[in-house]
Amino acid sequence: MNHYRATNALQPGQIDPMAPLMDQLTRQSGDPVEAMLTVIRQALADAPDLESFQHWLVNAFGDLPTDQLQRVMNTAFSLAALAGRYEVSHGR
Repeated sequence: MNHYRATNALQPGQIDPMAPLMDQLTRQSGDPVEAMLTVIRQALADAPDLESFQHWLVNAFGDLPTDQLQRVMNTAFSLAALAGRYEVSHGR
């Protein structure tokens, strides 16, 4: 079982859309933190805006204790800031 998948964000009977990706990442990555960061990077790339990304983070990791959720969100928004700087510096 993948310890980083947040199952509490699902409604009863709802299929976890991240399950296949998380399972694949877990099998391919020896480091579970790297697997989690890969999922976060992909969610950031897929999000139409930062507000949507923030909602995704809370839904995906909202079951974590507050201090751990804060670390996840800080890391995720640091990735978002760096991605934005990269896009601006490359004229995107």
